[in-house]
Amino acid sequence: MGLNDCCGQKPAHFRSLLLRTLAVSVRNEIFIYSFPGRGRSGWGTTSPRPLWEGVGGGVNDKLKLKKFSFTQHFTQNVTGMRIGNRGVTVSIPISEKESIKIIKDLYRKRGQIRELLLFSLAVNTGMMLNDLLNLKIKDVKNKEYILVDNKKSIPLNSELKHFISEFIKDKKAEDYLFQTNRGGKLDRTNVFSSFKEVCRELGLSDEISVASWRKTFGYHHYMQYHDLSYLQWLFNQPTADSTMDFIGIRENMNLRCREGVTL
Repeated sequence: MGLNDCCGQKPAHFRSLLLRTLAVSVRNEIFIYSFPGRGRSGWGTTSPRPLWEGVGGGVNDKLKLKKFSFTQHFTQNVTGMRIGNRGVTVSIPISEKESIKIIKDLYRKRGQIRELLLFSLAVNTGMMLNDLLNLKIKDVKNKEYILVDNKKSIPLNSELKHFISEFIKDKKAEDYLFQTNRGGKLDRTNVFSSFKEVCRELGLSDEISVASWRKTFGYHHYMQYHDLSYLQWLFNQPTADSTMDFIGIRENMNLRCREGVTL
């Protein structure tokens, strides 16, 4: 099915979207297209307008469209974030501690204690969002560490331990730590959209998203300890260079002052 065919079908969900965007993935490259809205003349035959094209190759009618979630696509703000030369959306760490503070303050002002704990855990542990959302009360109650995948123990600082103990009062061991009002597990899509609202209200960069949380931990951990091996292990990355790139650090390791080893 070609791109023109897709436009001609006028799918119903297109009409409900103010911003109409279609992502096409070809040979590991990502192509993002914006479709015109419905004007006085209705749905026209205007061709899709490319917002960005990945490195190499053009786009033609023979491309097959990759299925994806519109909700997830928009809440992650793919079109509002920088896109790297490999077709991957790029988020940046929150490097300023003052920005972290005002995010927490806004959560407190809104009375969003659940979201405040989620954000605080993420930026203080470097855990993945899915791992955080899968936590249950029994995983954190009276714990010094959080065990991830039965192999990685993530330490909790004293502030987090106190926060958790207050948050989980009167909750059952099998309850999710971050659950909805109906008792189910909090959905990651809602987390993305909620945090994006916070960032917009505070006027933070479009490149800051939930994906920034782990990078924020990595950035500040590195700036304090310069322990690349731990971060590489925590983030499951193959090289020190990939870890440096992930946490947004640009450092020429050749320029580090070091002494030789005499054996």
